[in-house]
Amino acid sequence: MITIKEKEHKVFKRKQADLAMTLKITLYEALCGFEREFTHLDGCKHVVKSKQGDIINPNSIKTVVYMGLPLFTNCALNGNLFVHFEIEFPKSLNDEQAQSLDQVFAALRPNPLKDIGIENTHECIPFEKSHVNENKKDRNEAYDSGEEEQGEGRQGVQCQTQ
Repeated sequence: MITIKEKEHKVFKRKQADLAMTLKITLYEALCGFEREFTHLDGCKHVVKSKQGDIINPNSIKTVVYMGLPLFTNCALNGNLFVHFEIEFPKSLNDEQAQSLDQVFAALRPNPLKDIGIENTHECIPFEKSHVNENKKDRNEAYDSGEEEQGEGRQGVQCQTQ
């Protein structure tokens, strides 16, 4: 009996005759088009590209037809190559860059919101794991009005039956 162990590849993942790869592209390339060279499993170099104006969204997947592995049932046919895109956004923009983008995207700018008052306006800040609230898993614990909580200025809820 022969056992074959499939070795993990640094670029491709295999699903039967289909292959998948992740491609990191810049925001500019996602909006304006890209060309990227890669080496296939057989050592041949290939280029994948998008058309100018064909916008690529973050985490989208495109198919390159017949660029997978040969089919088990018919070696003359190949599976497909699926390309998963990760978009690299710039870390920041200076004022000039922001103004240039504002001019380019002026037609896409959403309508300004009605003035609803400063107390209802909130700024988004960068996410940190410490921001995640740990809810108790047991529903009864979540509503437990233990003495230790009441002693901290919280009032427990007590239900009465009639």
